[in-house]
Amino acid sequence: PAQPRAEEKYGMSSQGTGRIILTSNGLTSRKLLEEFQRLMRAAYPKKKDGEGTMIYVATAAQGEGWSMDQCKANGNRLAEKLGFKNCVVPNLTDSSFDASTDLPKASDVQMIYIECGNTFYLQYYANRSGIDGYVSQLMKQGSVYVGASAGSIYAGKTVQIALWKGWDDPSVVPANFKDEKVSKGLNIASGMSVFPHFNPKWKELVSKKSKDLGHELIVLADDPRHGILGWSSEKGKITEI
Repeated sequence: PAQPRAEEKYGMSSQGTGRIILTSNGLTSRKLLEEFQRLMRAAYPKKKDGEGTMIYVATAAQGEGWSMDQCKANGNRLAEKLGFKNCVVPNLTDSSFDASTDLPKASDVQMIYIECGNTFYLQYYANRSGIDGYVSQLMKQGSVYVGASAGSIYAGKTVQIALWKGWDDPSVVPANFKDEKVSKGLNIASGMSVFPHFNPKWKELVSKKSKDLGHELIVLADDPRHGILGWSSEKGKITEI
């Protein structure tokens, strides 16, 4: 017999309302985890713990030396923690990888988690492999996107934000990230860009750079004393955590 579509099986509540939670370090606090769980319940009210499929993209971490074995192990641990039965960990750096054919159908996926690491390495290989288009499908159907650091920057309007601190080496891939067209992010964060790992030493830098940005900036802290730890969006409603 034909298998039910994921939105039928898990009771997807609405179409075209992608749910997003952006962080500096992932779902590391109780409040961030609770917000993720709230978004998942809103998206799939019938989904039970231990069911469903998530995509775990650790390409940014590969750009800082992670092996695929490390990526898969971390993805599987995270999937178990977040209550998913299946975790797909794609290798976007494989020249033969094509998101349109090598990933599960978007309709069978409930969430995508994009890991921290080198933002430029992530953006280059994600766009080359078609992950950007795949994420667009997930957002249109109402799935959940979780970003950690590089994954949060990539969700924004431009990845040029990763040039500000100088932490991420853009020379790891053959692209000119000073070019606005080359440095586009997914632009799924209400038209804003994202600056993670904020602390007071970056205050002057953020103030100066954001004046020339031309759009709003989401600033995510590592410590709640210095700002918000997470930013989420659902049906256009923004929540700061």
